[in-house]
Amino acid sequence: MEGDPHQLVEGALIAAYATGASRVILYVHGEADLSAERLGRAVAQAEEAGLVGGRVLGRDFGCAVELRRGAGGFVLGEETALLESIEGRRAQPRTRPPFPVESGLWGKPTVINNVETLSAIPSIVGRGAAWFAGLGTPKSPGTKVFGLSGPIARPGVVEVRSGVTLQALIETIGGGLTGGRAGLGAVVGGPSGSIVPAALFDVVMEPRGRVSPGTGGIVAVPEGASVVEIVKTLLRFNAQESCGKCTPCREGTPRLLALIEEMERDAAADGHTARANELAEAIQLASLCGLGQAAPLALLRALETLPERNDGSLVIASPGAIAFELGPLTVRWYGILMATSIGVGFWLAHRQAQKEGLPADDILRVAQWAVIAGLIGARLYEVAFNWDYYGRYPWKIPAVWEGGLAMHGGIIVGFLTGVALAIHWRVPVLPSLDVVAPSMILGQAIGRWGNFFNEEAFGRPTDLPWKLYISPPHRPPEYANAEYFHPTFLYESLWNLAVFFALVGWLRPRYRDQPGALCFWYIGLYSVGRFAIESLRLDSFWVAGFRVAQLASVAGIAVAIIGLAWTRRRATTSPAGETLAS
Repeated sequence: MEGDPHQLVEGALIAAYATGASRVILYVHGEADLSAERLGRAVAQAEEAGLVGGRVLGRDFGCAVELRRGAGGFVLGEETALLESIEGRRAQPRTRPPFPVESGLWGKPTVINNVETLSAIPSIVGRGAAWFAGLGTPKSPGTKVFGLSGPIARPGVVEVRSGVTLQALIETIGGGLTGGRAGLGAVVGGPSGSIVPAALFDVVMEPRGRVSPGTGGIVAVPEGASVVEIVKTLLRFNAQESCGKCTPCREGTPRLLALIEEMERDAAADGHTARANELAEAIQLASLCGLGQAAPLALLRALETLPERNDGSLVIASPGAIAFELGPLTVRWYGILMATSIGVGFWLAHRQAQKEGLPADDILRVAQWAVIAGLIGARLYEVAFNWDYYGRYPWKIPAVWEGGLAMHGGIIVGFLTGVALAIHWRVPVLPSLDVVAPSMILGQAIGRWGNFFNEEAFGRPTDLPWKLYISPPHRPPEYANAEYFHPTFLYESLWNLAVFFALVGWLRPRYRDQPGALCFWYIGLYSVGRFAIESLRLDSFWVAGFRVAQLASVAGIAVAIIGLAWTRRRATTSPAGETLAS
């Protein structure tokens, strides 16, 4: 209506000619002033050109075109409510039959179509139906107009081939979410649509398909947004826009909103989900028009994202990846925990080095560079084994705040860097490694909780009494219907914590005269736990039919055995006080 109003007028005239209609009414929302202005000018120009009025183009066909402004209202998307408004009555849907094509405006047969449909008619007539259908898919021919909004880089209205995916719309066309944020999902289809999780962003959108485009409204939802608040907003809008004619919609939608608020206040109470589902089904089946029938859709889809808490099990559920926002800066729990683990590790290593009479400041300097190199190595390891994704989205490579730090890559690169710098700066290598080893495993125990907040590094589905709830956007497509998974991040965190206490409480006193042994015990014990836990994980990297992390763990166990034997022999043959650096 704003960009090419003549195309809409032409489509409406062709539709009138095809159906034998003698009058066209273009109904424009009362707040769409620019659309009405440009459409009114296009109608006037069409009249001047002889395309509107009596004997169009000299033929025995006449058609009057009227521009009608309405007060607005969401219910006017229902065709019979629109007819009531045009006739000067309150906008409420009519019972059917009769349908508008039989008895519509003032009792006469009436064809009602939206702007998108009418605007496509000139191209279909000009190039043929086969050409237009070929632009889309067999189930969804032609093109589709989408309105992209939310925190994305390039919001706006776009027309694309039907059968597009949300991934293409939000990432490729929309430029992704601002600030490099991860997406939780998208509200698709406007207030009467539903929340589509990010796990389904690669599914082709088709009417009545797994992901339906609906009206074409797309609102991107960033990670950390409250699904409950989104559902409440949509329900509140539908409740306010209800025309009030039918009881299920008038009374049911406010009651659904109240149920959601009850669930927020008393999450431990039983029966909320069942009651919400029952009421939503009643509203869908009994409402007179599409507004009420579609109003519960967002809630029904959102209920899939809320974990059950009342079955007696210990259910762990992430509160979200974002800790807080400070102006344009988004602070994530993953980053906080990584920084905490590094800080605690540095403090512990420096304190132990001072206690043992080692050059604590020099050891800390080596450790700082080793950590930096380790973080780079962890990221490169992740990118290398997940290149199918990062090759398509290379701008995601630096986005470490979204997760994706491979532990083995960090340990290998950090270890080699630390040894090389210690030798270069003549810092005693083996005693330094023994000082740093407990700090490393404690940092890993803390850092693993970043995976919890990001909903990553979890295991396969489980029905054990302890389990981790994973929201739909983070579930693998093959497990989209599963809700509870092994909390492998927790298993590894607890194992690492046990290794830490074993190192500082039992092994350190016993191997005080065997420099390097504590470090190799760390490598071996960590590798044993990681090998076992990795067998449960769903996100493993594979090479030649083997899990890469398990291969690295086997290598770590071998290094530990060889290293312990070497340090033992070295301790019995080397002069007292000799270090690797010397």
